[in-house]
Amino acid sequence: MAVSWYDEWEIRLADYEKAAALAEKNKLPDAAEYRKRLVEARDELPYNVEARDHPEAYAQFKKGRAKLEKKDYAGARADYDEAIRLNPRCALYYWRRGGARGWLDDDQGNVDDQTKAIELDPRVAVYFYSRGLARAFLEPQDQAQREARCADLEKAVSLLREFDPTSDDLKEYSDKLAKARSELTGAATKP
Repeated sequence: MAVSWYDEWEIRLADYEKAAALAEKNKLPDAAEYRKRLVEARDELPYNVEARDHPEAYAQFKKGRAKLEKKDYAGARADYDEAIRLNPRCALYYWRRGGARGWLDDDQGNVDDQTKAIELDPRVAVYFYSRGLARAFLEPQDQAQREARCADLEKAVSLLREFDPTSDDLKEYSDKLAKARSELTGAATKP
């Protein structure tokens, strides 16, 4: 039985995970390098799958990403809309479109897109982080909204600790979570 390209990538990820865990357990000097390779392989996977399996959608995504970098948020959103039309099963496209929508002050649309990204791939910390940040802009900012924001940020921190405990983003995620928790408890004690 032939092994697909995607299966080979999953095998590679599993090998990196084993190597990183063993190196960390045995306190080997290369432990950080193994973990770095694992994270890089995980990060590359959705891009490589899309480029290979949905080249037209991926081309639109890349156009949107270039426009987003130039702060052409409306243009980026239009390109992400097209990428999603071509492949509505790619979480990455919803995540990026959500970011563009946020810059366009479409805060509910941002949350909706982050939610869709999470539905499609619930293992990605940045999707929860992005939704948690987006929730801060929704009105009204009631207790339920603040609790949902904290829950998203907690999940993002948890996933990051699980899949990339040496990530440079871990401090930023943890700081945002601490701030959200502080706002939650501060709001709960106000008369």
